[in-house]
Amino acid sequence: MAERETCLVTGASGGIGSAIALKMAAEGRNVVLHYAGNEAAARAIEEEIHKAYPSVETLLCQGDIKKEEDVERIVAEAAARFSEIEVLGEQCRNHKRQSFSQNVFGRLLMKYWMPTFGEPSYFPKR
Repeated sequence: MAERETCLVTGASGGIGSAIALKMAAEGRNVVLHYAGNEAAARAIEEEIHKAYPSVETLLCQGDIKKEEDVERIVAEAAARFSEIEVLGEQCRNHKRQSFSQNVFGRLLMKYWMPTFGEPSYFPKR
């Protein structure tokens, strides 16, 4: 059996981020659940995933995605837990309605993501 794909979802504690996290889990992917400050809501999404999809692994990562040290730590935590992360939630690309390469998170994530995991794909595809 092939190894399960893993997805990083920013803002997974609510809104579109939690919806994407649940969708990724429903599709059988492991999920790295990023949240900025609402740990209780992120844990609730994690619990919902584990109840509905017991074989899916999750990792909670807290951080401010506008701070370089937080992005570096989030990627390091994800790399320590999962050998590969193939997919980024689409909201990573559209953070603050800028192109991925123009927003702070996009630049920082690519700085730390690319050397660790290579070129990501995005979900949902347009």
